[in-house]
Amino acid sequence: MIDQSSNKDQTLQFGGFEVVYVSGERGQPIPEQAPAAFDALEARLPTLKKKRFYGVVIDGAYRACVAV
Repeated sequence: MIDQSSNKDQTLQFGGFEVVYVSGERGQPIPEQAPAAFDALEARLPTLKKKRFYGVVIDGAYRACVAV
């Protein structure tokens, strides 16, 4: 499941550019976190065209990211 502790989009600097991300549920296997996190992230976007997506694991939580 997705971390729903905040309804606001979370942003951070990643490789010199800003990304918005959705975190997976820490403690779950990464192969389960990744698809759920990307589904939640993609649901927030009006279109997937011309977007750059990234995935990263930080402290056991998968983050599905999109450059903004």
